[in-house]
Amino acid sequence: MQHGLTGLSCISSEFLCDMLQRLSRLRAISSVVR
Repeated sequence: MQHGLTGLSCISSEFLCDMLQRLSRLRAISSVVR
């Protein structure tokens, strides 16, 4: 059970990192457009 939870948290953290990178990229693009 613990191992499964650890894997889930690892996947969620990777997903969060990807989302943050996309948000920062969108922000940079929007600032350039402005």
